[in-house]
Amino acid sequence: MFMRKKTAASLAALTLALLALIVCALLPSCRNAGTPATTTGEPEQASDAATSDTGAAFTPVDSFRLIDDGVSMVRIVRPDLEKDSDYATMAAVKLKKEFQALTLDGTQSIGTDWTKSGEHDPEPLEILFGRTEYSEGSEDVAALKVGEFIAKAYGNKIVICSLTADGYDRAIEALMAGVRAHASVRADGEKTVYTVDIPRAELDYSAVYDSALYGLPKPEGAKFQALYLTGETGKELIYSDTSPETFAAYVEALKAAGFEAYASHDIKENRFATLFSPDLAVNVGYYAYNKYIRVIAEPYTAACRIGTEADNVFTRVTGQRIIMAGLENLDSDGSYRSNGLCMIIRLSDGRFVIVDGGFNTTDHANSIVRILKEQSKDYIGSGKITIAAWIITHSHGDHQGVLNGKNSVISKAGIKVERVITCYLSQTELVRSRAAYPSNWDPTEGGGYINTYSAAENLGALQTNTHVGQVFHYADLKIEVLCTLESLAPAAMNACNSTSLIMKMTFTDPSTGAETVYMSTGDATGPEFAICNLMYGDYMKSDIVQVAHHGYTTWSNSAATITAYKTMLPSVVLWPVGDHGYPNVADREYNVVLVNKTTNPNFKEVYIAGDLGKQTVLDMPYKPGTATVVPPPAQ
Repeated sequence: MFMRKKTAASLAALTLALLALIVCALLPSCRNAGTPATTTGEPEQASDAATSDTGAAFTPVDSFRLIDDGVSMVRIVRPDLEKDSDYATMAAVKLKKEFQALTLDGTQSIGTDWTKSGEHDPEPLEILFGRTEYSEGSEDVAALKVGEFIAKAYGNKIVICSLTADGYDRAIEALMAGVRAHASVRADGEKTVYTVDIPRAELDYSAVYDSALYGLPKPEGAKFQALYLTGETGKELIYSDTSPETFAAYVEALKAAGFEAYASHDIKENRFATLFSPDLAVNVGYYAYNKYIRVIAEPYTAACRIGTEADNVFTRVTGQRIIMAGLENLDSDGSYRSNGLCMIIRLSDGRFVIVDGGFNTTDHANSIVRILKEQSKDYIGSGKITIAAWIITHSHGDHQGVLNGKNSVISKAGIKVERVITCYLSQTELVRSRAAYPSNWDPTEGGGYINTYSAAENLGALQTNTHVGQVFHYADLKIEVLCTLESLAPAAMNACNSTSLIMKMTFTDPSTGAETVYMSTGDATGPEFAICNLMYGDYMKSDIVQVAHHGYTTWSNSAATITAYKTMLPSVVLWPVGDHGYPNVADREYNVVLVNKTTNPNFKEVYIAGDLGKQTVLDMPYKPGTATVVPPPAQ
């Protein structure tokens, strides 16, 4: 009976309290003092008061005491769902190390935004990295643009966010500059004891650090996914939820912003365009299979103008041919170097295109010089041997080595190189990929790309960063770039080989118009072929195919490699491997697909690159059975 009376009394009290609240809300006198009614349509100013997770009101601090007498007073928070190699997490770890250096015991708390309840206490001092589940600063984070960073106080939290690793680095630098400016020290024997107290009024270091990117238009209605650094200076903006119409409208928006339309190219449902401003070169690609638009911006230089079909004016002086150069030689330890790639293409105007080249040895460089001289002797006369384009598929020593380390041999031979073409990882992404896949990357692997840039400079050549959808026109040869590492972005690269260029090369017979298609794959991997399968399908049909990665591992996706080979269905297979290496790869399932009549009914012949100096020569238009094999010169 007592319990019932108490319950009834409680209900009555609760009802009266609710009525009082309703009346108070209706009366102007019940408004907070100093907060007039808003009649202008502008939002009311938020109160400084907040509520903790216990429901108690608290006032956000006037000053952020981050370090108190050698002890950290703040917790660093990163998004729980991010990987260790993602930008926000890497930045959080970087700041942790900075703060550890300021504490007496070298400790700094770091955790994730996950909580069992899904709620977060606004009262503790915390530094939030990236797109966390916290409410503090969430609107500004959602509106963040490429080329800016946030480093600002919201409530009792400091939010640090950017769309790039570079932006995070700048945000941390800005915060640490504030830390140093507001640090006081005292001596404790041989130790230095820090206290860091930053006034709230000064805790906004947010800034625009890349005005060119910040000013780029955004595809209408698209959702920004990531920004990815490529090469030395390239920045790839990745957008989802787009369409061919979005792509067309975006190209028009760039033109309206002052960009000059330079080139465009469609492959099946995929759309590509290149545009220039005085400061920027922008390559835009619409990827139909996932409805992504990829915008790659880089500083404009003369090397960005790769030439259009209209620019391709030439005089025919010879026939077109592919020369696969043998590279296998005996190493100093008695083993054979059986890998490496060197494809030399003679153009109908007498110039050459080289794909890769081989190892950083004088023998390999001399072999290239000898082949170029032999292949041009009938028409060169007193002229100069010219390499129209030297293409490096990726940054492995058996591909880029000879150009990087022995370019002086080329220049001393009086050979002119007009353009060097690459698509390399940025240093930031190289470090991230090594960290994400440590068992797949050697500690120094992929780092030789810097020497390629130097080689281009030494040779007086233009250095061009190529992108998917670009087309190079050299006499009667058309080179279409089908896949680069940018196609896999923003993922970390699972291996250096996954950064290889895949190119479709089409030779046109000037007398008949007949075409011979050669698929250049470098050391391409299953992940790359998986994307090509989705983007191009039967557009990859080829007459001649270079076996990817010398026939070695596909790096996690053999099925995609097999599907690609079954789509290409070549009659001729060129295998860039030595005679001693060939038996190790000949019977691998993904290679057999190319040379087995059951899986490839078009197959006619296969050629092995073989020993250093050997040449396998295919004249265009090529007919199976007409190749010339030139043995290595006598020692």
